[in-house]
Amino acid sequence: MLVRWILGLAVTGLLTACNIPSQVKTYHGNGYLKERYWAYQHEGREVLTGLYTSWHPNGEKQVEIYYVDGVESSRSYYDEKGLFIGTIEVAKADWQ
Repeated sequence: MLVRWILGLAVTGLLTACNIPSQVKTYHGNGYLKERYWAYQHEGREVLTGLYTSWHPNGEKQVEIYYVDGVESSRSYYDEKGLFIGTIEVAKADWQ
């Protein structure tokens, strides 16, 4: 029993240290999805990682931003009809 308890604590500690992201969703007042993104907690703050997407109040896509551990790498814009406008590539940062 003691060995199982110790292993359980070790696994929990490893999962916490890995900064496993969770999905966050918010909604406009009309019920349409407003934003969806993945984030994890690090030193008391939310760190975005992966794809962030927001939508206009009419339900059409507004922007997509790709994050790598809290650093933005690209951003794509869409008009109110959901038509692609363009992408901005952000200068590469020193990830180390």
